[in-house]
Amino acid sequence: MRFYNENVVYKKGFNIVEDQEVIEVATYKGVSSKLFIYLLFLLLGVGLSFYLINTNPGLLVVMLGVSLIGTFITAFISLLSVRMVKTAGIIYCILEGILLGTISLFAELYIPGVAFAAILATLSVLMIVGTLYTTGIVKVNGTFVRFLSIFALSSLLLWALLFLISWVAPSVINIFNFDNLLVMILISTVFIFLATLYLFWDLQKIREIVEGGYPKQMEWFGAFGLIFTTIWLYVQILRLLLIILARRD
Repeated sequence: MRFYNENVVYKKGFNIVEDQEVIEVATYKGVSSKLFIYLLFLLLGVGLSFYLINTNPGLLVVMLGVSLIGTFITAFISLLSVRMVKTAGIIYCILEGILLGTISLFAELYIPGVAFAAILATLSVLMIVGTLYTTGIVKVNGTFVRFLSIFALSSLLLWALLFLISWVAPSVINIFNFDNLLVMILISTVFIFLATLYLFWDLQKIREIVEGGYPKQMEWFGAFGLIFTTIWLYVQILRLLLIILARRD
């Protein structure tokens, strides 16, 4: 079977399976099951972080250090290697769960209810994005991709510029100072919007995998992209809520 997907962005990642004979092809049900598996391992990591906080905080510190490095490595592998995405993605979810569990717990201690609010906000964004995409109100076409590329590049350049100013002249703008409310809100809002755009991109990728007749192995690839972006969105929403709610008093 030769696959008919013509998205040049994904050809590099998909070409390893493009000319293979495929017995089983990807389905939406299969992608959903892989997404559920990733979610279970994410929750396992969260549970592990809670357990270590209560029983062995010293080991938790070590695990946090390992997780910071491990999530970067496994995410990089998962996003670039179709063959490794299943294993690397599961490891990523466990390590990311440890980080998210720890961050969320301390956020709850600082501002009770903030993590729950961030979860609800994340789910709300997912529902809105899913509705807009499935109804065709938002179409991931060439115009959308160009806008996403320009916005992503602009966002990174903005962050790099603010980081440079903070490093060279912190008295002008300091992104590391929570007292700089407007700048902190601006950065978080920009990245929340960027993550939301990438959710549309992930849904389109899943559609191309399924409707393009790609092999079942690709279900892991599509599911990982969606959970990766969702985690990123949650972290940015949690960060924004912390910035805003910390000032309410």
